[in-house]
Amino acid sequence: MAGKPTQLAQLNRLEASLVKVVHIDEFKDIRDKAEAIRGYAQTAGLGLESQNLAAEVKIRAERGGGELLRDDPELGNRTE
Repeated sequence: MAGKPTQLAQLNRLEASLVKVVHIDEFKDIRDKAEAIRGYAQTAGLGLESQNLAAEVKIRAERGGGELLRDDPELGNRTE
């Protein structure tokens, strides 16, 4: 269980960074990182608490990205 504190700290940083996000790519990046941490927590046997926290951060990032696209649909059409 040596990885648990590190993974929880990373998730806390990701969750805190959600309030500062202004670009869709940032939401995607947070979503991808949260999913990677969730997968690691599952394979490392870190328990459901870690997996659920990662899933929650992932969902919040997806929701934030959806809200951003709702407010500015053109963001989904850009290729930068």
